[in-house]
Amino acid sequence: MAYDRSSSEVNLDLDLGRDPSARDESHRVDDATFRLAVCGDFSAGSAAGSPPGASGVTLGSARAWRVDRDDFDDVLARVSPSLHLDLGSGVVADVQIRELDDFHPDRLLERVPQFARLREVRERLVDPATFRRTAAELSVPRAPTKARPAAPLGGSLLDSIVGMETPQAAAGGGADEALYDFIQRAMAPHLVDRPDPRQGEMIAQADASIASVMRLVLHHPQFQALESLWRGMYRLVREVDTSERLQVYLVDVGRDAVLTDLTTAANARQTQLYDRLATLAPGEHGGWGVLVAHYSFGGSTDDIAMLDRLAEVGAALNAPWLAEAHPDLALGSLGDEAAAAWAHLRSGPAAGHLGLALPRVLLRLPYGKETDACERFNFEELENADSHNSYLWGNPALFCATLLAQGFSERGSGLAVGGVVGNRRAPVAPDAS
Repeated sequence: MAYDRSSSEVNLDLDLGRDPSARDESHRVDDATFRLAVCGDFSAGSAAGSPPGASGVTLGSARAWRVDRDDFDDVLARVSPSLHLDLGSGVVADVQIRELDDFHPDRLLERVPQFARLREVRERLVDPATFRRTAAELSVPRAPTKARPAAPLGGSLLDSIVGMETPQAAAGGGADEALYDFIQRAMAPHLVDRPDPRQGEMIAQADASIASVMRLVLHHPQFQALESLWRGMYRLVREVDTSERLQVYLVDVGRDAVLTDLTTAANARQTQLYDRLATLAPGEHGGWGVLVAHYSFGGSTDDIAMLDRLAEVGAALNAPWLAEAHPDLALGSLGDEAAAAWAHLRSGPAAGHLGLALPRVLLRLPYGKETDACERFNFEELENADSHNSYLWGNPALFCATLLAQGFSERGSGLAVGGVVGNRRAPVAPDAS
């Protein structure tokens, strides 16, 4: 079969499908420094003292960090996002992230308080010294044992003694008791306790219980959003050669805060978003090479209106935005009102400052024996092959931003952000939905 380049490589074109002859070349990078900012809910709302899992901090208090591959771990530790996940049935999981490995099931099992009881039971089931007591506490009946056959004539006295159900002789057995105790003491160093046939089955049941709760955590929308954001940032800084000429920033602000800001300000230059970004990277012609809104936008009129205002902020900063588009926007399956708003956005003067990307990108393979096995318990993340939403998908805008940064590394100033950057291999696998 011939290799299909289109299935694994990407052309980046930030023109919202407009006529190539009408391209706006105003996004040519002429500065000696290329700055890339990613706006997202990096703290999961916890930075401003709001409950874990809230929609994000306000723009007025939004924190920002310059980040590269060398200090990524330090930045994540400083942000320290936390989540308060409602798993249903009255079960709540408190998750704190201090490093990228904290997203891994082994680390979650170790650190999330709600796993403590399950973890303890499993450890006691694995330990032969505590297994029987734990099994009894769990009210699991002991597996029936076969009746031991009588010792044949001339057989070992030891066999007969071991087969006895009690150490008592038939009656008045004081001497027999002493003999029994003596033989038991002599035998003890040489006896090997046989494994209980229930142990493997009960450990498997404990693993299944842990796995069912672990899937609820890993696939919770808030957890997926946070893991996707940080893993996407990690991939970006790993694939971009940052330096004084190429700088990457993360700006901690949630989508709801951005939406409120955009809809309440009189114009783009009066938004807190504009003020925060202009302060971070001041410049006569705008200090940013590209801006990423790590949010997803669908075909609703509210989403399209938010995109329109974002584009206006980009125009005021002389920097293009990149964001994720829902397939509705590309397929044209919009209602009349949304279609009119979309047409207005595409024809507006700020449209050249907005680029939308799709499809999503797979950030990691599911956990499992054949992919990334867990050490603390047996775990298969996907229960069936059709669990599409259980995969960890990444925002394609980050991938496009990576292409632009790599293009600057190769071409330097003069890079036309609004044009085709080139063909690049897409990471892992695209979302085929």
